[in-house]
Amino acid sequence: MSITRKVILLFAVSVLVPALSSCQQAGKEVGKAVVGSVVGYAVSESLDCAVKGECPNAKAASKAEPDKAIKDYYQLINQRQYSEAWTYLSSRFKNLKPDNNYNNYKEWWNKVNSVTIDSIQLVEKDNHTAIVDALLSYSMKDGRKIDDSSRITLILHSNGKWLIDDKIKN
Repeated sequence: MSITRKVILLFAVSVLVPALSSCQQAGKEVGKAVVGSVVGYAVSESLDCAVKGECPNAKAASKAEPDKAIKDYYQLINQRQYSEAWTYLSSRFKNLKPDNNYNNYKEWWNKVNSVTIDSIQLVEKDNHTAIVDALLSYSMKDGRKIDDSSRITLILHSNGKWLIDDKIKN
């Protein structure tokens, strides 16, 4: 439910219902109708969420696509926005190697001039995980070009953002 709807419903329940209820029988009937509508709407929203999977967070999450998360991640890398890119990595991924910390992460990416995404292919996706195959090219600052074909596993964070959880070279 949007913030606006919540404010309107809160206003209706906290201000209008007591005011209308004080106006004898007609006020009581209107008050009951307003409360009934508010409760009915809340129940309807909850049922849509539970049964149809139409929760506000689920809608946001369904719009977010794993391939877009990969594109956004490497765009941040190319823009040298390492602290923001670091947020695209799951806690598990950050802890896969004992020396994997933010300083080493930054040190590695500072050796890379740019990353080109040659292709991204969605292999599989469900409500919480996704797997993509990515062909990447790293243009290194020392002049080398490194081709990277990897399978990337992503997990959906509770905030609706896809996070890189694993990356295995093909």
